[in-house]
Amino acid sequence: MKNKFFLATTPVFLVLQAACYWTIKLFQSDYHTFDFWIDNAIPFVPAFVYVYNLFYPYTLVCFYLLYRADREKYTRTLIAGIISVLACYAVYLVYPTVMVRPDASPLGGITGRFLAFTYAMDEPAVNCCPSIHCLFAFLVMGSGFFSDKIKKSLKVVFFAGSLLIVFSTFFIKQHYVLDAVTALAVYLGAWFAAGKIHRR
Repeated sequence: MKNKFFLATTPVFLVLQAACYWTIKLFQSDYHTFDFWIDNAIPFVPAFVYVYNLFYPYTLVCFYLLYRADREKYTRTLIAGIISVLACYAVYLVYPTVMVRPDASPLGGITGRFLAFTYAMDEPAVNCCPSIHCLFAFLVMGSGFFSDKIKKSLKVVFFAGSLLIVFSTFFIKQHYVLDAVTALAVYLGAWFAAGKIHRR
């Protein structure tokens, strides 16, 4: 079966990551928050909730395309992803953060209800820094950038889609800018660490 390794890795990884994310919440208290001018300057755009919720299907599809095109970079990306989320979980346990979100209930309409539902599914809005959403976006973006077997057109899709997901976390006030910056730093460190592990 051509896709056996993929099915045994990425879907399992995403499910375990989500399960661990929710489990960690049970052991946290005394949350910290940030108040930077740049976050206050970013407008609240509820419509980006649709982009935000493409996170899992987008990651799954992009990882599959990477798997079919470049097995070596897929394996390295997967290792980097495991290292990254473990690093994020360690930070969450030591320094848990919380996002102060606007009230979505007065918005009304399909978008308002969908945003309120999205908020409710991640209540309380903790474990923000580094952002797992942004981390996976960077994993996808980086896999396209570092692979010489991914077509240029697909690289553009990887980059643009990932960038939209990162921006969506800001526009629906689900993450601070610092959450994305730290996620990028974690990803880069994990990518180079994964390179050393993968060469062994």
